[in-house]
Amino acid sequence: MKIVVMLIDSLRADHLGCYGYSKGTSPRIYKIAKGSILFRNAFSQCNWTYPSLYSIITGRYPSVLMLDWFDEKVNAAFPTLPESLARKGFHTAIFSNFEFLLKRSSFGSHFRQREFVTLRMNALESFRALLKKTNDLFLFFHVGEFVHEPFFAEPDYVRKFAGKRKDLAPNEAIKALTTKIESEDEKVREPL
Repeated sequence: MKIVVMLIDSLRADHLGCYGYSKGTSPRIYKIAKGSILFRNAFSQCNWTYPSLYSIITGRYPSVLMLDWFDEKVNAAFPTLPESLARKGFHTAIFSNFEFLLKRSSFGSHFRQREFVTLRMNALESFRALLKKTNDLFLFFHVGEFVHEPFFAEPDYVRKFAGKRKDLAPNEAIKALTTKIESEDEKVREPL
């Protein structure tokens, strides 16, 4: 059995076609949703990534987990889904481009395999290789690109959502959305 949890960090459900959005932003997600279980009343348990993801793998509210920062590990008394599945013989893996999720000392410790992947570089190849080599699999696939900060978007995409406003230059918020901020990490990991 293969279980894949794919989480697209910061993606708004109200901007997806499978939830009724009309601008055609997500045709592939819509196609996947047609053949999947679609939750219409699901909510993040917290307003930031780390405790939200721990809520998913423990089934507990962030207030119980008492996590304050990205380097903390949940209380060992709380069982996690990947660890429970590993005891049943599942290969457990986390794929993410958020390095703090891959740390052996914190969130990544709950998975046997931890792999830094990006959609531009190696995610698809890594995903296919993992699917081929194991039968019983639990993959937590965390996508943090394109919809999570720095919130950069090509001007053509921003224009699609700007409504009647066609001249984007005067708006400071639009400038912030369309000006790429390149981190040191991006320079090293993602060649142009």
